[in-house]
Amino acid sequence: MTKKIGIITFHASHNNGSMLQAYALQQIISQFPNYSNEIIDFSSVGQKRFYSIFVIPRNIKELLKNVMFTIFYKKIKSHYGDYERFLKNYMVVSDEKYHSTHELEQANLEYDILISGSDQVWNTKCLDFEDAYFLSFANKNVKRISYAASMAANNIIGEGARIEKKYREYLMNFQNISVRERNSKLWIEELTGRNIDIAADPTLLISPDSWAGLAYNPIDKGDYIFYYVSWYTKETNIEIQKIAKKYNMPVYVVNAKEWVRRGLWQYGFKLANPGGPRMFLSLIKNAKLVFTSSFHGTIFSAVFQKDFWYVKSPIANKNDDRASFILEQLGIEEKLITKDSIEKIDLWQEIDYKEVRKRIDDLKDKSMKYLSDILN
Repeated sequence: MTKKIGIITFHASHNNGSMLQAYALQQIISQFPNYSNEIIDFSSVGQKRFYSIFVIPRNIKELLKNVMFTIFYKKIKSHYGDYERFLKNYMVVSDEKYHSTHELEQANLEYDILISGSDQVWNTKCLDFEDAYFLSFANKNVKRISYAASMAANNIIGEGARIEKKYREYLMNFQNISVRERNSKLWIEELTGRNIDIAADPTLLISPDSWAGLAYNPIDKGDYIFYYVSWYTKETNIEIQKIAKKYNMPVYVVNAKEWVRRGLWQYGFKLANPGGPRMFLSLIKNAKLVFTSSFHGTIFSAVFQKDFWYVKSPIANKNDDRASFILEQLGIEEKLITKDSIEKIDLWQEIDYKEVRKRIDDLKDKSMKYLSDILN
């Protein structure tokens, strides 16, 4: 008898890493016989607001953003639609859409197993976080699993007795828990007293050839730099601009809203063609050099064996071990730098990708065993 699995994750975020990890997790789970699965089409009001082109302004800053985005509306809109198309064409989602934890609680969903993860689904400080990602809506008899969930820099311990109690109870209802980073493991073990597994981000479970097959064709026949960070700062922009001039390479960015909001055209940076997650894959796969401050920017740089550097964000929380831990797992900790280090490094420092691939395969084997033990 076929059992039905429901996955809840950040599948509808207009964020390349979020959508690709959701796609990857669904692809991997689909390999297990005797199970069907779908992603629960849950996107909170906060998530929709965060990724919308325009918002009802709550302050002057948001009003000014609306004005800027109006001027560049056509360009931004063309990118926006590609995320929606990727969701429609590459993911299997539930027929019903849900926008709040309350709606999920009222739905009486009929799944045999619920899986939460991966990505920052347990970062309670995320603008699009909801208790639903802790499977608070699950019926009593449903098996609850987390796969490679991340708390990012947010330790629930210290948030107050009431909050700690609530999330401890949610976590104690899980039959199996795996997280993505060491800090998440330590924090949840302290909160619950349980032994917690570490599993690889699902994007690492898909073969490089499969990712390459999903990528669009190259947008530039020459060498270029792909600049993909969560926070574009003037200081780092200037350093990247210097490198681009030195090596006579254009710089591409993929986030249309940030390209507008941060005035990245002023540095000569080009906004890549629309294409959503598939264009993101292409930009990394075909780049000569990658600068990133993104977890998944790091993952795919390693998967496609690129020359790359992780530039630590100036506003990064010291408890956020997402970058340092994945680089440690891959054995390339030296790839983590600050903006002040850019001028001092050997840009083309060789990476032993034979060793990196071996480490990825080891992570994949352990993570597949975790899923196999649960589902078989």
